[in-house]
Amino acid sequence: MINIKNIEVFYQKKIVLNQVSLDVNKGDFVFILGPNGAGKSTLLKSINGILKTKKGNIFIHQKPIGEYSEIEIARQIAYIPQELNMQFDYTVYEFILMARFPWLSYWGHYQNKDHVIVEKYLDLMGLQLFKDRLFNQLSGGEKQRVLIARALVQETEYILMDESLSFLDINHQIEILILLKNINLSENKTIIMVSHNLNLAAEFADKLIFLKNGTIFAQGSVAEVYNEEILSNIFDTKISMMKNPFTLVGNIVYNPN
Repeated sequence: MINIKNIEVFYQKKIVLNQVSLDVNKGDFVFILGPNGAGKSTLLKSINGILKTKKGNIFIHQKPIGEYSEIEIARQIAYIPQELNMQFDYTVYEFILMARFPWLSYWGHYQNKDHVIVEKYLDLMGLQLFKDRLFNQLSGGEKQRVLIARALVQETEYILMDESLSFLDINHQIEILILLKNINLSENKTIIMVSHNLNLAAEFADKLIFLKNGTIFAQGSVAEVYNEEILSNIFDTKISMMKNPFTLVGNIVYNPN
């Protein structure tokens, strides 16, 4: 379980998150939503310990995140950035295998188990044909699939995703969200994802967290917070909704005029 208690986070002297509190239960599939500059990525990086809080605290299993070593955090949390540029290039297989680093033995050697896990997720993510290609030679969408596979190979309880589907076509976004939801349910993994795709978030989320101006504007289940009034206030525009005929979940519709 992740507990966030009244955190404040600054960039230089500007406050980006202000008095943010929330709880994420084990096995939740959570989407963090909101307008640009709301603090979504900052919140994700704070949970991972990349950014330090000025005030408040973040607890993982009731232990303050500051008391975890980097290796301990890496065994708990896998983080998928929005994009990644590497100075030194590796093959897809090598790059994904590196995610096993937190679990290496004292001698630092990869075991047969590590290679089996890599092969498992190469298959699952449809990356077998890419495994000998250099990561920096892949397209944006292909890189995102590799980053997701890498996070799964890390075998953590929590996966944090910062707009990790943004470079994918809609069919691949849906395909990967179905895959992640199945993993979420079958392996009881907790997934926290920053996204701008409100409709897909509503279809897959157990919990939605809406940020605006560095504070939590609303949080709860899709039924509780995904409605025209809340969305219109968050995005400062008139938003209408209708039910998706396939899922009966409310989806946003736009008036182009």
